[in-house]
Order: sequence, then structure tokens, then C-alpha cells
Amino acid sequence: MNRLFFTLCWMGVSISSVTMAAENAGPAKPPVLGLNEKSDGGPGVYASAIPAEGASLVSSALATEFPIAQRNRIYVLGGGVRGFGLLAEYPVAGEKRFLVARRTAVGGKEPYTPVALARVFDPEGNLAAIEDFTDQTQETDIRTLKVPSGKPGIWRVSFSGGRSGDLIEIRIAETTVWGVRGEMALSLSQTTPRPAYFWIPPTSRKLRIGIESGSAAGLAVKSATDNQVLAEGTTASPKWLLLDPVPKGAVCRLEFPAGYDGVIDFEGAPGLLCPSEKAAARLQGGTIHCEGVPVAGPLQARARRWMLAHRGVEREPAIAWTQEVPADLASPQLEVLLYGKYGGLNGLNNAIKEQNATLDPANPYFGIPWPTGLKAGDENQDSWVNFLPYSGGFVSLYDSTNLAVLYSFKARLNPAYHHENILQRAILAGFFHIASLQGDDLIRDNSLFRGSYPLTHTFFIYDGLSASFRALKDSLPPEPREIWRQAILAIGDKVADHQAYESNQWAHMMKAHLNTYLATGEKRFLRYFETQMQAYLGGVYGSDAKFGQHPAGYFLEEYGPDGNYDRLNLYAVVSCYNDYKKLPVAKPALVAALKDGIEKNLRFKSFFWIAQPDGALHSPTALNCRTSAMFCFAGYPGEYLARNEFPLAAARSALDREPAQGIGLAGTNSFIANTPAWIQRTLQQGLAWGPGYYPNVSNGDWVESLAKVYTEKSTVVPASLPFQQKKGFWDLPGFLAWKQGPLYGVLFYDVAGAQRPLVGVTGGGPTALWSEVSGTFLASMQPDASGKGGHLKAETKTVRGPDQLTYSCIYGTDEKGTFFASGHERAQLKILEPTREWEITSKMGSPVLSALTWNYQTKDQGLDLAVSMRSLGGVRESFVNLPIRIAADQTTVKLETPHRLVISSATGSVIFEWPEAFSGKLEDSCLTDIKRLVIPIAAKATPLLIQIRVVEKSAQSARFSPSTNPNTSL
Repeated sequence: MNRLFFTLCWMGVSISSVTMAAENAGPAKPPVLGLNEKSDGGPGVYASAIPAEGASLVSSALATEFPIAQRNRIYVLGGGVRGFGLLAEYPVAGEKRFLVARRTAVGGKEPYTPVALARVFDPEGNLAAIEDFTDQTQETDIRTLKVPSGKPGIWRVSFSGGRSGDLIEIRIAETTVWGVRGEMALSLSQTTPRPAYFWIPPTSRKLRIGIESGSAAGLAVKSATDNQVLAEGTTASPKWLLLDPVPKGAVCRLEFPAGYDGVIDFEGAPGLLCPSEKAAARLQGGTIHCEGVPVAGPLQARARRWMLAHRGVEREPAIAWTQEVPADLASPQLEVLLYGKYGGLNGLNNAIKEQNATLDPANPYFGIPWPTGLKAGDENQDSWVNFLPYSGGFVSLYDSTNLAVLYSFKARLNPAYHHENILQRAILAGFFHIASLQGDDLIRDNSLFRGSYPLTHTFFIYDGLSASFRALKDSLPPEPREIWRQAILAIGDKVADHQAYESNQWAHMMKAHLNTYLATGEKRFLRYFETQMQAYLGGVYGSDAKFGQHPAGYFLEEYGPDGNYDRLNLYAVVSCYNDYKKLPVAKPALVAALKDGIEKNLRFKSFFWIAQPDGALHSPTALNCRTSAMFCFAGYPGEYLARNEFPLAAARSALDREPAQGIGLAGTNSFIANTPAWIQRTLQQGLAWGPGYYPNVSNGDWVESLAKVYTEKSTVVPASLPFQQKKGFWDLPGFLAWKQGPLYGVLFYDVAGAQRPLVGVTGGGPTALWSEVSGTFLASMQPDASGKGGHLKAETKTVRGPDQLTYSCIYGTDEKGTFFASGHERAQLKILEPTREWEITSKMGSPVLSALTWNYQTKDQGLDLAVSMRSLGGVRESFVNLPIRIAADQTTVKLETPHRLVISSATGSVIFEWPEAFSGKLEDSCLTDIKRLVIPIAAKATPLLIQIRVVEKSAQSARFSPSTNPNTSL
């Protein structure tokens, strides 16, 4: 089976193609998975073998007691989505019993044990029974799930999780009305109804029956009434059957050959396979009609009915907005958190306005303020109403959280506090996600028409729903409280070990699990959190990974560091740490691991918190693997949540400088305001802006976490940051920094342990150089000309010419004129003299095989940098490329001679000198604030020595005499 998968950039996964091996690889190996990267399947894809098929997993006595059986293999889709379930109608009340057996390959080299659950849901969608198979120690385990007094109606039993290839057998009591479905992929077996009948809802538009494993040959969809062939597979067919359009509100028949053991999934209809046309018509795929809209299950119906009953919420609620900051305000630092772009209050009116536009139940986005990326009112759009994921990207991530926080946050200047209208709106926003849940409890936001990844942003949405419920649960009326509680339990169990596709996404999942535990008290969610957090901090996927913390301290994002997403990771981790450490049941070892992980991350990032002469912060971005955002910027407030306990975090908070006028960046993130006057001005500005200042901003979810910290007393003194110290030398895996005299240097040379080329720049050239007289004067940056710090576009990932070389490297052309540039090689460090001299070596491949060496010798007033290149192939020309930062309002940059560059400020200069035989140039780059110092270098291993000196104003007349410069002999 050869399959090509492409993953969307907003999904956070590598844009790559993967050719998968044939599925006929032998019975002892796990089934083939359609994943871009193996780890995208989570812990469930690391089994070394699959259990043998055999006959029934249970005794003949149990088989007689539970005569209806479905036996299927676990097949993993992207994001670790796996499982299957049965729906069955029992019209009489009384005890309900269900049997679940699992055969698994115990052991193997897994990052951690995959979660495996059997769950039973009653006709109202409540969790009625659960059995946890996660820690199963024997190959086969059999459990009976009992409900002492069950209501009449349609019951559901589902198995989720486990290992790829697990053999699961679900058995139920006799009934004629039942069906089986993949949740989401179903491995067809001897027990699958042949033929199988399924119902297509009247709102369906098109149906794709995907074939994840096996052939399309022999599969056919026919009308159950007149035997008309609607879709038919052949040996030449693609890996799906497509019905477009579909017979609406009709029962169809799926036919497949005897012995067929492929894996299928449905997109566009529920996909419940029943033994008879009558059963399919009765169960209707498990859907329930609510005002003409079929929702996927009973819990979804309860949520939508509540929404329908409260759609008349007051459209223009009276909210008393204060105009002045009271003179006797007790806690201004607490109050200010609600203001600014990410505080919530200054966008409240627009949230209300936007939500008003979706309060028509006919709108598929009924209840949410901002259906992100979607065109409201487009009747041709796919949506959950059509049993299709949204076509326009992630949907309404934190709308309910923003409203929930504003409702629950007690503050004198919070007019939304305990406002009934805001509470109802928070419920409506949250219940949108509950009403639109798939029947197997999944939050769908990516289409299987695009590949085998059903989920993209579940990590945000589940986190938002769990945080909202935690904030509101004591204020919710009984009915919506129970609906919301059941929903987050169902969602959380279904995605119990879903890691998504990057570290920050996994961190948000763990945060959501902890929130669910804190809100419901269900202990298994604490275990989900503890197990996975230990794995995440412990780096169980290794250093060549997208998941976990690297030994150097940063969190791995697309296999390396990233200035933006590191903030998201730290925010989630510190939020969890602050909550978890206070629990009486907290494990001391995990508390210590969390604290150590936070300290390691702060230590790494502290090297990039570099203040400039004007008080602004700057850090290099070339090492980033996903975005062009700087490590020094304030965004997700991880450092601020840690500032009371961690000296480095306190130091970062202290770097925020109060502007001479206005409120500066506190208008975006009010939590950075760190003086009484700054806080007062920010409050005054926030009140003046009013509740309608920021449009289309759904934020405020971190206000509660910040409030807990900002109301506690700090126990630490801010640490001295590396650039502030008089002298220092720091050596981390793949990273080195030093401070010698007036010069501070940062050198990120590799992701230690990586086994692949990275988007981030590696190699031996300096990453950043800073001096007291100039600020940062050399800065290796990602060539992102947008300047917005967003996701790196394809054109920034492929260097086509010298203007994109906004980082330290060696480049040139070979004898045929083919361009080459270093910057993406594996590199090694060798310390030649402790704290004084070291070198970084690397090898560059096609088109010119070259060995590169960057030698560093620290001097009292600067640095000697010797660069050499030894090439085996023919080189037409080659150059050293150094990115000179242009800060026009602080320094002037001048190439005084072809072998001397001077960067001047009011307090002194930084001088570069190199041999007269090598004429350097100062050239433009694709970034307006980066000029490229380009110096020729011989490809013969002869070092080019560049001397860098910092000269204070009083000593600026000093020159580096050619007679004392070793480069004169070159």
C-alpha cells in the first residue's frame, strides 16, 4: 500500500510525503499506519508484535450468555485516534451487562503505556460503566461492565485506545437492533455483518468510505431498496469509495467479499454497520433529531436542546462600565489583568456582537462568537451538520473560556463578574462544541478527504472546555453542569493519550487532563496527566523528536527549538506545576521533575533575553524550527506565572521597562506592567478604551492562572542574566554562551541528538553578539521578511540566493555555478582551552563536500573568530557571511575600508577587522534590519581570522595594526 500524505501547516506537522510499506508484511508485525511521522500516532504505535487471531477470546459459556459479538483489530489514525463501538437497543429497564475482551502484546519498547478503556453509555449519553485495561499484564484480559439498573433505550459500548493490532472482542446480550462502527477506523472481520446496512442522514452531502488498509476491489455500496449500485471498488480504484451526491435519509448496503479484512472509515455519515435494513433504519447511525438537525448522540442532543431553550439570551445586556480608576483600589495589579488585548474586557462587546450573529439555530456555528477561518452564511460549506469537518481551519478555540473567566473573576473593575447574561453566553459557546461532537466523542476539525488525520486542534478546544467548566462549575445550574461534566469526561477519555503533533500541543492536552481532574475529581485524569507529564519532561521520544523537553532545556517543536511555541509549552507546564504542587496527592518526584523542567527551560531562554540600549529586548531567531518569533518576547505568560518562585523568571519580568509615555506593550499583555505608575496608566487606558476596543479577540483564558500568582508574595530575588554578568561561560548540549569583558556571545550550533536536516539554522557561526556600547550587533535571524514572527513560509525554508542568508554561514558557488550555503549541518563542539578557546566543526554535502571549522578565542575586549573551509570539490567562489544588525536609532554601521567595519554609538564602537587581501562588502538582505558582512574565504582550509573588538568612547582612537594582525600572512 503506497500512500502519500500531506499535512497542513496549521496542523503543526512537517509538510512531507511518506511512502508507506506494503500491508502484507507478515502476521507478527503491527498493521501499516498512514502517518507522516510514527510519533503522530502516540504511544499506541510502538508495539513490537500483534497477538494471534485465533477463535473467540472468551469461553463458550460467556459466548452463550453474550451471543452478539464483534471482534476487531485496533487500527491507529493520525493523532492516535483508534477504537470501535457497538450501539444496541434494549427496550426494557433493568440490569445491563456488556463483555469486553482484549488480547494485546504486553511489553515492548513504548514511550509509555498507551491508555486502553472500555466504556458504556446509557441512553442519555451518561457514562454508566468503565473498565481500564491500560495496565493489563497478561496477554488476554476479559472484563464485564455492569449497570445495575439501566434505562430502556439505545446503549453504547466503546473500546478506545490500546496498541496497534490489539484484538478486541465486544459481546452484548441478544437484540435484533444493533450496529458496529469504527471510532474511527473499523477493521472488518468475520464477525462484521455481511452485508452491512447503514443509514445516511438527510443533511449529508457526500460520503467517503476510506480504505485505510486493504483493497477497494470487491467493495460496493448499493441501495437497500432497489439494489442500485451507488459506488463500487475495483483493483484500479483509489483507496476510497465516494458517493457524491448521496441518497439522503436512506438506508444503504455495504457489500464486501468473504474473508475481506481491510480497514475502513466513514466521512460524511455516521458509518454504523447493522445486520439488517430494519436495524439501520431504527438506529439511524445513533443520531437524534433536534429541530431538523441530526446530532450524533444523546449527550449532543441534550446540549443542543439547552441551547435552543436559551437562544433568546438578551442581545444587548446592560453592563455597567466604570469610567475612572478608584483611588482606593485594593489590588491594581490584579485588576489590570482583565484589560488589554489579551485580558478579555476590552473585547467583550465585540464578543457579544459576534455571538449574536450566530444565535440562529439554523446556523451551523450556532453559539460561538467567531467561527475562525469560516465564511459565515455560506450554505455550501461543509460542517458538522453534514457530518463533515469544517473546511476553514480550527474553530472557536477559547470563546467559552474567555466568557467564563470574565464571569467568574472577582474584581472591582470587572463589570462581567457574575453577570447572568455572560454566564449564559459562556454556556452557549461551550455547548457548541458539545452539540457538534462526533458520536464517538471526538472533536472533529480535519477531513479524512485530506488524509488520515481526523483531529488538528482538539488540544486547544478540550483545554478550553475543561478550563471553562472548572471556572463555572459552582455557578452552573444542575442541567448544564451535568451535560458539561459528562462531555469533558467523554472527550478526555476518548483522547486520553492524544499528543497531537508537537510538544506545545501535547502540553495543552496534559493541562486539559489536569483541569478535568480538578473540576470533576475523576482520578484517572490525574493519572493521564502524571504519566504523560513524566514522559514529556523525561524526553521519552529522544532528542530527534517533536515531543518533549530537550536536554538543553527547550521544548522540541518540529524537532528543534522555537521562540514562539516554547512560550506555549512553558505556559502550560507552569500552569500545571502551580496547580499540581498544591494537591495533597501530588507525587513528590513529579513535582520535582516539573520544577527542574521549568528551571532548565528558563535557563536556556535566559541566554536570549538580551536588553538593548533603549530598553527593548532582542534575540536571534535563526535557530527556530517553526516560526520567526523571538524568545525574548512576552506572549503566553509562562515566565510571569513562574516569577514568584524562580529567580530567572523574576529577572525576565523585571526586564519589562515602563515606557516614558503611554502604556506600550501592556496594551497587548497587561500582565507585563510592573510598576505602580505603569499599572495605573494601563488601567486608565483600558477603561478609556471600553469594552469594544479590540475586535475579534477571544482571550483571557490565562487571567485566572496569573491572578493566583499575582496575589501571592514572591519568595525570590531576580537572578543576574547571562548578558548582565561580568564574566561567564555556559555549555549546554548543542549550545554555548560566554561573557568576556564587554562582549556577550551566543552560539547555537546544533540540536544535539537530531538525525535530520532542520528548518532551524545549525553550524558553527555565531548566533548573536552583544556589547554594552552597541546592544546586539550581530544577530542570526530566520529570513522571514514579514517581520510578524509568524509561521515560517515555504520560501523561507529553502535558500535560493545570498539575500536570504540572514544568519552566520559560509556560502558560494561550485565550479558549475551552483549556489551552496551552510547552516543546516550536524555540528560538533571541541573545547581547546576551557572558557577561552573552542571550535565548531561540521561537514557540508552537495554540491560541494566541505569540512567547515569556526574557531573562537575570547579576548579581554572582544573575540578572535577564525573560519576555515576545506573542500574536495571544485569551488568557484566562497564567502563568510555575518549578519550585522542595523539599529538605526542607536548605532551607525560603516564599512570604512574593505577590511574594516565599524559599528558606532554614543558610548563607543565595535570594530571588525580582517586581512587586507580579502575585500569585504556590506550587502543587503531580505530583512531591513540585517546587513550582510561578506568576506571571501579560500576553500583550502586556510583560516580567515576576523578580529572583533569593543572600544569605549575614550579609547576609540585605538586601531588594530596590520603588523599585529595574523591575517596579514594569509
